[in-house]
Amino acid sequence: MIKNTRAALFILLSLLYSPTLSAQQIGTDGSPRRFIDRTGENHFQSGGINHGKPGNFIRIDSITSSSITVTSYGKRLFQYNSHNKISEQLISGNAGTGWEDTQKLDYYYNSQDQLSLEIDLGWNINQWDSLSRIDYMYEDGNMVQKKLQNYTGSEWLNWLNYQYTYGPSGSLEQELQQIWTDSEWDDLSLSTMYYSSPAKLDSILNQIPSGAGWQNDKLVVYYYAANVTDVDSIIAKTWSASNWVNLGKQNIINNENHDQIELIDQDWLINNWMNSVRFTFTYNAEHYVKSIYGEMWDGSRWTASDVDMLLTNPDGFTAGFWGSNKVQAFYSNVTRLSENNTAGTGGFRLFGNYPNPFNPSTTIKYEIPKAGNVELKVFDILGREIAVLLNNFETEGIHQVRFNAANLPGGIYLYQIRAGSSLQTGKMILLK
Repeated sequence: MIKNTRAALFILLSLLYSPTLSAQQIGTDGSPRRFIDRTGENHFQSGGINHGKPGNFIRIDSITSSSITVTSYGKRLFQYNSHNKISEQLISGNAGTGWEDTQKLDYYYNSQDQLSLEIDLGWNINQWDSLSRIDYMYEDGNMVQKKLQNYTGSEWLNWLNYQYTYGPSGSLEQELQQIWTDSEWDDLSLSTMYYSSPAKLDSILNQIPSGAGWQNDKLVVYYYAANVTDVDSIIAKTWSASNWVNLGKQNIINNENHDQIELIDQDWLINNWMNSVRFTFTYNAEHYVKSIYGEMWDGSRWTASDVDMLLTNPDGFTAGFWGSNKVQAFYSNVTRLSENNTAGTGGFRLFGNYPNPFNPSTTIKYEIPKAGNVELKVFDILGREIAVLLNNFETEGIHQVRFNAANLPGGIYLYQIRAGSSLQTGKMILLK
């Protein structure tokens, strides 16, 4: 199915679309920070989807990865906001001496619950340092721009920019990719999608700048199974001497539920398709990936190997894993609460703050089930108290408090609200 296309094309397209973007992100000290694929969406998620009873959602709790060539393991833990959107992804590693936190991804949403900002932080001795960020912009419900920036320690510097255009049916038609050079955005590549129907993507043409126009670079063609729903193979070609030349191929096997259970990467060598990498997938009852297993072709058989792989789910969540032999994902069923429901805190509820990110002020909204004293404090990322916004007797119901940070430096701040025996903490980011 089309829902599996991103997983199927991850390794192939991250190389095909632009060699520049398949390289590691470089930090201010010249060291590699993290790999970002051509879309920058290797950690993007769009929330749960309904399964079974109304209001019942599937959400990912953790992911583990393991390697067979080196003694190392990876782990990702997820936290959610009150709308069941991922608010944090904590990434840890274990090289045989115990688990150590290495990276953290914080997610922020606009008033329509669309992902508006992703902050990438790295652990540095005793604190989290900002590394990079992705800002998302929308029009009419569609993402129209995505901008990536790196943090130098004192300011954010532009790096990559993506602009998206859509057709009358809402299908993505073009992606313009740009890179920041000196003081302006320079075009890097243009991808054009061609459809035979709104739900059937037939090909993607990638072009690169040439003088005042564009020249062909790569072409990806989709081939469908007899049911016209599942993609069963994808061929990538490169433009050479005014002709399209085979470059890579992916053969896909889907089960009766349209889940991709096997994917084989092949390379075009000496006028033949040669096996390269095989991925095997398993799923839970809701069609979410449970495990991925990687193998490489040694010339006569498939052998367990460490490969780069991608996990993608029906809700849009996508995560990349580099040099892993096996990836496992663990889920839970949750019930989304309505605005009038409460759970787990005796009716006390923290709705969060809006806008978030903000500059210079934001509003924190909460609900208490009965009258009593409410205390609301703000802390910096190191846990130092910054302000006491509230320490009063409040009546039952929904309340809100305005926080003005005009005199504070930009960064991540925590706010903690206490009502009786209930305590909740939220996170906000001040952009300056």
